[in-house]
Amino acid sequence: MGNMQEVMAVGENCPDFTRENSFEESSLKGAKSCELCFHWDHNRSRCRIDMYDKVLTGLDQT
Repeated sequence: MGNMQEVMAVGENCPDFTRENSFEESSLKGAKSCELCFHWDHNRSRCRIDMYDKVLTGLDQT
């Protein structure tokens, strides 16, 4: 996993981003970050559906 800016950029650009319900009332409401996504495995710090690297690669090409 990359730095916080990278994780937020991937979250903002991920087509499969799904906000985790436990973060609905968070102070980060409206923000998109992999760490706020339903698909994020907090124990392993990685995406369960392997979108992180795909989206990151797409960002690197722009």
